[in-house]
Amino acid sequence: MGHVHGAAGVLSRDFTYVTDTAAGFLALADCDRALGESVNLGTGREIRYQV
Repeated sequence: MGHVHGAAGVLSRDFTYVTDTAAGFLALADCDRALGESVNLGTGREIRYQV
């Protein structure tokens, strides 16, 4: 993940498998409501860590 510049404290991430991310992209390609929108793909399971 590398060094996070300017961050201190607790950060969080939501990690996904590549196959799940690819399935999400395919679903978005077929979703007219997503056109022109910013979309986050994730599992909804947050991983927190101290930096």
